Amino acid sequence: MRRFLAVTVLALVLVSTHAAAQGALPVRIAGHVTGVMSNGPFDPILVGGKVLIPLTDRVDVYPGVSRVVGGFDVAWEVTVALQIRPFGSPNHTPFYIAVGWMGINNGTTGEGVDLWAPGVEIPAGRLRPYAELQFLGPLRHVANPAAGFGVQAQFGMTWALR
Repeated sequence: MRRFLAVTVLALVLVSTHAAAQGALPVRIAGHVTGVMSNGPFDPILVGGKVLIPLTDRVDVYPGVSRVVGGFDVAWEVTVALQIRPFGSPNHTPFYIAVGWMGINNGTTGEGVDLWAPGVEIPAGRLRPYAELQFLGPLRHVANPAAGFGVQAQFGMTWALR
């Protein structure tokens, strides 16, 4: 697991320096609140953040981290995903699709799942509200119907650094 995280961090550093050298869209920082809908509506609730690093005007890569608040000791999530805008750049369309991997630790055990998320980020200046519906493990569930499947709703605000 540590090797995977080290390789991921190295790849993100290389990608972000390449994107910065191109003078691409600005890097954006986001804070979010996530509600897990497996045990009922928004139970538990997570808070966290992510950094959106533009690769092209339609594709961003984002690492993110979330921590469960209330009732759980050390539960957390780590995400690495590509955010793809099929209809245009972030300045012209609010719609995107995110595809990636999420590591989930509930305090005692951990697992990795695939992540698929349609979302909307309102193009309104440097501060942009967003919402996304995250489907956790649909490919794993198709491959093994006994495997778990989850849904989360995430709401937040991105801030462009320049």
